Amino acid sequence: SGAAIDDQKAAQKTQLTTHAKQIEQAIKDAPTLTTAEKFTQLDAVAKALTSGLNTIDAATTADQINAATATGKNNIAAAYQVGLPLNTQKDDKKKQLNDTVTQAGQTIQADVTLTSAEKQHQLDKVDHAAKTVGDAIDSAKTADAINAAFDTGKVNIEKVHQSGTPLADQKNAQKQALANELAKVKQAIQADPTLTTADKQQQSDHAEAAKTTAATAINNAK
Repeated sequence: SGAAIDDQKAAQKTQLTTHAKQIEQAIKDAPTLTTAEKFTQLDAVAKALTSGLNTIDAATTADQINAATATGKNNIAAAYQVGLPLNTQKDDKKKQLNDTVTQAGQTIQADVTLTSAEKQHQLDKVDHAAKTVGDAIDSAKTADAINAAFDTGKVNIEKVHQSGTPLADQKNAQKQALANELAKVKQAIQADPTLTTADKQQQSDHAEAAKTTAATAINNAK
């Protein structure tokens, strides 16, 4: 007769446990898996091992023990999913990065409170931040590092856009400047000894009309 059933069980359980440890190590060492994915897969290995050991314990024949061991090994191996190649993960994140950059650029361009120069300055900062992120993604050696580089970069890119002074405030400031300028012009007209009273009135009216036209243009500015 063959080895005692209990000895067979002990031997196969040792084999199954060793197999599980090898798979666990492979999961822990996999650069393509995130920490969260590793936890999930290690948990699946532990469950498959427990199930396999229990099935071996419940077996009553050599065939059943061998079948339980084979099934257990398959289940443990199936728990390990290698993940996408790092280059594929990098490419995916860089596509998302491009989307983030596009969105940030559109937001800046559409901001009516910014001057052209301010917009260009912010767009340049977005481009610079995007290059930094792209380089960090390229040099990442693990899935976690790729994700961390992207997540940090996304926040930095989205932070670049800063609105300018609200349009209403800008308009009020410009209209106040106009009013101050008009007051100075009127004062100069009144103080000019070479002008007749009629001349002074005519020039003051012209200045007032020019100020009104300018104020209207400011009000209509979008």
